[in-house]
Amino acid sequence: MKIGAGFVLNSRVGSTLVPGEEPGGFRLMPSSRGRRRLSASYLPTVIPVLHDRIPLMRLIAFVFATCVFATCVSIPTSLRAADPAGFNLWRAGELNARQKALTSRVGPDKSARETLGEYGGHRARLIHRTGDGAPEQHDRRVDIWIVQSGEGTLVLGGKMLDSRPGGSEGEFVGSGIEGGERHAVAAGDIIHIPVRVPHRVLVQPGKQFTYVNLRLLSDR
Repeated sequence: MKIGAGFVLNSRVGSTLVPGEEPGGFRLMPSSRGRRRLSASYLPTVIPVLHDRIPLMRLIAFVFATCVFATCVSIPTSLRAADPAGFNLWRAGELNARQKALTSRVGPDKSARETLGEYGGHRARLIHRTGDGAPEQHDRRVDIWIVQSGEGTLVLGGKMLDSRPGGSEGEFVGSGIEGGERHAVAAGDIIHIPVRVPHRVLVQPGKQFTYVNLRLLSDR
C-alpha cells in the first residue's frame, strides 16, 4: 500500500497488509496540519488486543522465572557427591541437645559420656561432669579437650598416686595427683594434653563441666 508524505500509518497488531488493501478498522484521516492520522474509531479495536496480551506475557515470564529458580535450587542437591566415609559434622545445636540428654544419665562417678565417633586411630566423645574426674594418663594417645560449657580446674603433671592399668594398653588411672599445675578452664577453651602426663579435672559442687574429648594416637 503506497503512503505519501504527510501520512501516519498504524495497523492492527498481527494483521498482514496486502498491496491495494486496507486492513479492517484502519482509516487515514487528514490532520489539521495536512497530515493524516488514525481514526478514533480504531482505538477500541487495538486496546483490547494489547490488554489481553500483556497479562499473558507476564504469566509466561513468571512461569519461566519459577522454573529457573527451582532448577537452580535443586541442582546443587541432586549433583552433590556423597560424603566420604568417616565424615561427621556435629553442629552446636546437636551437641547442646546431646549434653541435655547426658544430664539425666549421670552415674555414681558424677559423669556421663557418649561416643560421637570411632575412627581407628582416634575417637570423639562428649563428656559431662558434675564432680571431679578420676586421674588418668595415656602413654600412647594425646587428649584434646574442646570445652562446650561449664567451668573447672585442670590439674596437669605431677605424680599419679596409686597408678594402675586402665581399660586398654598404655592407659593408667589413679586415686590422685601429687603436685602438678592447675589451670582454670571454661567454655570456649581448647586444651591439648600430651602423652605420659597425668591429668584430671576438678569440678566444684553445684557446677558442671562438659567437653568434647578427642583422643588420638601419638607418633611420639
